[in-house]
Amino acid sequence: MERDGIEVIDKFRAMAKEAGRDPASLPISLFRVPDDIERLRLYRKLGIDRVVFSLPAEKEDKILPLLDRWAALQRQLGG
Repeated sequence: MERDGIEVIDKFRAMAKEAGRDPASLPISLFRVPDDIERLRLYRKLGIDRVVFSLPAEKEDKILPLLDRWAALQRQLGG
């Protein structure tokens, strides 16, 4: 079942297991994630350890609202 690229995580964990590694001992990071609370909740449910978002090369007046948005999302996630 394809979930917008998330199915790769299942394959990664299966490959780790086949190689004799504990998948839980291998942290997973996702880059350029969307600012969507439901998607972030899904990542947490899937056991993603870290997400990284991107910011445009803009001045303070454009960046600060984006940072405020991400801070609010983090608070919603409880972290």
